[in-house]
Amino acid sequence: MEIILAALLAGLVATPHCAGMCGGFATACARPRTGLFAWHSGRATTYAVIGAVGGAAGRLLPGPTWLPGVIATALLVWFAAGLAGLVRPVAPRLTMLSRVTSRVAGRQSGAARYAFGVLTGMLPCGMVYAAASMAVASGSAMT
Repeated sequence: MEIILAALLAGLVATPHCAGMCGGFATACARPRTGLFAWHSGRATTYAVIGAVGGAAGRLLPGPTWLPGVIATALLVWFAAGLAGLVRPVAPRLTMLSRVTSRVAGRQSGAARYAFGVLTGMLPCGMVYAAASMAVASGSAMT
C-alpha cells in the first residue's frame, strides 16, 4: 500500500512537469476527442510494460531481499548525476524512435494515436525513470 501512495504522491507533485513536457503531444492528439483517449491509452500501456519489466527484474535478482532497493537507489542516483552533468547519462538513441513517431504523428486514426502514445511513452523522462526504479525496488510485476 505504501508504494501505491508514494506513486500517487509522485504523480501529483510531477503534474506541472508532465503538463509542460507532454502537453504539446496531448494538444496535438486532442482532435478528434477519441485521439486523446487513444494517446493516453498508448502511454499507459508503455508505462505498464516498463513497470512490469522493472518489477520482474527486481524479483529475479539473486541475493538478499534488500538488493532490489539498493539497485533502484543506485539507478536514481545515476540518473540524478546525469542530470547534474557529473556522469554521461545513459539514454537510448532517439533517431529511430523519432522517425517512427513522426510517421504516425500526423495520422488521425485511433490506432495511429494509440501507437503515437506507445512511442511517446518511450521518450526519456525522469519521472518514468523514477517510477521504473520504484518497480525494481518493489520486486513485483504487479505493484
